Amino acid sequence: MGGVDLLDSLLGLYRIKISSRQWYKKIFFHLVDMCAVNAWLLWRRKTDLYMSLFDFELAISEHYCKAGKSISRKRGRPSINNPGTPTSSRGNTPTSTRTGTLTSRNESPAPRKRARKTPAKVQDLPLNSVRSDKIDHLPIYQKNRQLCQNDCSLCSHIKCEKCDVFLCLNEKRNCLREFHLV
Repeated sequence: MGGVDLLDSLLGLYRIKISSRQWYKKIFFHLVDMCAVNAWLLWRRKTDLYMSLFDFELAISEHYCKAGKSISRKRGRPSINNPGTPTSSRGNTPTSTRTGTLTSRNESPAPRKRARKTPAKVQDLPLNSVRSDKIDHLPIYQKNRQLCQNDCSLCSHIKCEKCDVFLCLNEKRNCLREFHLV
């Protein structure tokens, strides 16, 4: 297949499907598709690594969504109650949502079953371009803890706000810094 035929066949695989009446939007998204396919073809010729066109376009979109951008802060009046807590019609005080059966004084309530701990999820690591851009990689304290993602066997409460991964940050280890200097 020649260059134009190859480009047309690859463009048909993963198109940006946005229907619009404005002609300039159709042309813009067609040009974005063409640029992505041509970049993938050039990348494939240059390297011996294999990456599908879909994964390549996904990596490009992830990079442009996260790289070089500061994290937007929440604005407006802070919420007093948790999002799942019902509120009464008078104000922001939680309503009583007590459920269960009543027991006599002699009976003891049924013992609660302890919830089983689920194994920790393996987190997807961010792209290296996002990891090393040095913009807004702020540590956040989380109530639950998970394994450190910097090839460390410790659990941590500290999470990078931009990369969304748990990393150690204490007197002995600074995995947060090591992770972002790669």
